[in-house]
Order: sequence, then structure tokens, then C-alpha cells
Amino acid sequence: MKKTVILILSIILSLAGCGNKDAQNDISEIIEIDVSSGTIVEESDSHGGPHGDGLLFQQISFEDSKVLEEIKGNQNWKSFPLSRNIEELVYGVKVSTEDCVRIHGPYLIDENRNTIIPEIQNGYYYFYDRQSESEDPYNDENVLNRASFNFTLVLYDSDNNVLYYVEFDT
Repeated sequence: MKKTVILILSIILSLAGCGNKDAQNDISEIIEIDVSSGTIVEESDSHGGPHGDGLLFQQISFEDSKVLEEIKGNQNWKSFPLSRNIEELVYGVKVSTEDCVRIHGPYLIDENRNTIIPEIQNGYYYFYDRQSESEDPYNDENVLNRASFNFTLVLYDSDNNVLYYVEFDT
């Protein structure tokens, strides 16, 4: 009986490990960078319901800068600073007028309304707009000018070799 329980636990644990590698392979295909050598440090997914709305978040850590070299060689990745729209999505921005100061965003937040991505000083980002009316999916220019969001955003912290992957659907 004891051997059977150990065997079942071993199978479950090995399948759980494969699931993470499958997720990393999927991410690699989407963002055109091989992230399979990384370790998933944190992950969450609030997608659900009939429309599949929600936020998928994965933090992947790397032991070296091999991924950074791939990123630098890919034209769809942009170096920091973030565009104003991406800054607003991730961290929020202050907008001042004559009468008041308003804060827009952040949109990528956890259940406690805290931004899910820490401040990054140096890095690269990848944006892919999955909205049906998007004319150029790699351009974030109109992402804030619509009633719903459907995009993939990835930020790479080159100081710490950490990648933050987000799929946001509303």
C-alpha cells in the first residue's frame, strides 16, 4: 500500500512539472523567445466564465542572460523606457490638469489592487494586441482607447534576469 501511494504521488508530481514546461513552451512560441530554461517563480490565472475574461500572470526567473541575448535580437521587443500606454497599464500614471490631478491605472493588478509587476529600471518589453480591430498587433498606441482589453504583455528585467508574462482579457 505504501509503495502504491508513493508511486501515485511520484506520477502526480512529474505531471505537475510537465505542466509548467508545457506552459513555458507555449509562452516561448507566443513571444518568439525560448523561456524553457527558466524557473516559474509565481503564477496565477483568473480567466473563467463564459467569455474567458481574466488575467494570466507568470514570473519566470533565469540563471543567466541567454534569454536577454535572444530578446535583443528580436525586432518585436522594445527596450525601456516603457511607452506611456504600457506605463499606464502596468504602473498607472498621473495626469495633471488645471483643476486636479487624476491617476489612470494601473490595470494589471492583483485581488488587493496592487500592481503585479514590480518596478523595473532596465529591461525590454513585448506587446501583442489580440483585439480584433487591431491594425498592428505590436503597436500599443490604441490599447487604452477601447472598452475592452485583449493583449499579451511581457516585461523582462535585465538587472535581475526575470521575465513577467501577462495575458489580459476583458
